[in-house]
Amino acid sequence: MARASSGTAEPELRGPVAIVRETARSSGRVAPFLFFLGILAANLWPFAAGVALFDGVASAIFRRTHPDAASSSLLGYRLARLRQALLLVCTGYVLLLVCSVLVGIGVSPAILAVLWIVPTVAAFYPLVWIVGMRVWRPGSVLVCLLLSLFIPCAVPLVMFELLKQLRRALDNERFSVGWLRAVPRPTGS
Repeated sequence: MARASSGTAEPELRGPVAIVRETARSSGRVAPFLFFLGILAANLWPFAAGVALFDGVASAIFRRTHPDAASSSLLGYRLARLRQALLLVCTGYVLLLVCSVLVGIGVSPAILAVLWIVPTVAAFYPLVWIVGMRVWRPGSVLVCLLLSLFIPCAVPLVMFELLKQLRRALDNERFSVGWLRAVPRPTGS
């Protein structure tokens, strides 16, 4: 397979014996790649669990700061929930930078904080997808996600732009926006 794809030699694939022989020759080249993919998948599963943990903590914070949201069907509360989660991700990024500097200068207990903050940072990507699909066109969301994967300084720019768009959407829904709270404006204002 490898020789055929590179064009160096054409494999002989006539009959089951020849197919097995050619597959055995190429498996030595494919096995390290598959091993690498397996290691990568084994190391990334905690991020998925961490994002679920972040969502649970963010939900608990939202329920505490917005007790009226459970009995309301206002779109503004859903937007407020997304905005609050993005704000928590922003603070997670700032804390990650601070803890990274502390670890770099030799303050070893900061590594425990980094382990706790990593799920917050990993939650950025699903949040960009969810919020972006609500306030941007789908193509813009994909571009922002790709940029933030390869250009580290794009992450805060994307977050701040999404926060600005969410604030505008909350204003359109007639919500007053504070730091971690957004509440409906009285009907007379």
